[in-house]
Amino acid sequence: MLGFIGFTIAALIIGFFAISFYRSFTALNEHQRGAFSAAFLLLSAAFFIWGFAPLINDADTTKLLVLAGDGLLLVGSGLLVLAQFKKLYLIPVIVLAIAGAVLLGLRAYIFEPAATVSDGLLHFNLEGEARVTLLAILTFVWVPLGARITQLAVQAKGVPQFSGIVTLIFVASLVCAALFLGARQNVTVIASFAALALSFLLMAFIPLLIGKYARVVASAKKGARSGK
Repeated sequence: MLGFIGFTIAALIIGFFAISFYRSFTALNEHQRGAFSAAFLLLSAAFFIWGFAPLINDADTTKLLVLAGDGLLLVGSGLLVLAQFKKLYLIPVIVLAIAGAVLLGLRAYIFEPAATVSDGLLHFNLEGEARVTLLAILTFVWVPLGARITQLAVQAKGVPQFSGIVTLIFVASLVCAALFLGARQNVTVIASFAALALSFLLMAFIPLLIGKYARVVASAKKGARSGK
């Protein structure tokens, strides 16, 4: 039950971040903003699905739930790649679809999930190629590509001075995600999960705060022009 509650809270926080990003950074290219937000909504859905594993606590069901969440993570990774373009192109979509299908097939039939539930917590127990692949996806897809979109969003909002702190918190949240997914001990699982939830909670409110700050600055500039 503890794991289900934790995953559900994390899913809600990540989902809130995705929605707040989409609603706050309207100056960003529509396709990039939509693809980025959709990627994190899928990550939110993956966490929600994984949360049912400790709730049901059945070995076969746990494997299926982990595989389903991994599938959403792969689709989200593809959306982050597509978010780098200002419009949708067919060739990247086809290449990503094929690559995603191959990776999901390997995960399902060659490197099957070995996740287990212990003391109400889900342990992913990633080993070998599965662990390397997941860390590579987070390191070379989610971190740099996601950071680039957040920087573009902040710059488009007209407050480039916030680029550094937004990128730092974003990268920290994904590092926490990597630590959580690779954790083996209960203490490490709980600590990394708490850090992950906190970092995404900060990320969720930052777009709203930046949006409010940008409106105040714009209003002040407008008032200054009117007074001249």
